[in-house]
Amino acid sequence: MMTLKKIAPLALAGLSVLAAPAAFAADPQNLEPVSRLVEYGDLDLASARGQKRFETRIKYAVRMVCQDNNARRLEEKAIANQCKAQAMEGAMKKLKLQFPIIIKAA
Repeated sequence: MMTLKKIAPLALAGLSVLAAPAAFAADPQNLEPVSRLVEYGDLDLASARGQKRFETRIKYAVRMVCQDNNARRLEEKAIANQCKAQAMEGAMKKLKLQFPIIIKAA
């Protein structure tokens, strides 16, 4: 039987975090989604430590694609927070599809 540690490198090289950070776009019509690859091939996703490190990497990637650039206006912060929530939700959906065994139902 193959363990998740062995499966991970055979699967995709990483999980892609995707977002459309419209908060600071001058023209939202021309905005292209931003993505960031989250590597996990070096992690043992069957262990709690490996899962925690992967979650930390995902959260970091979400912050990178949804930067608020020190937004001072409440509206800008709200849009950045919405971007982060949507990116995290999308990443978790992808993660559940790739590794349904280790992801607990929320």
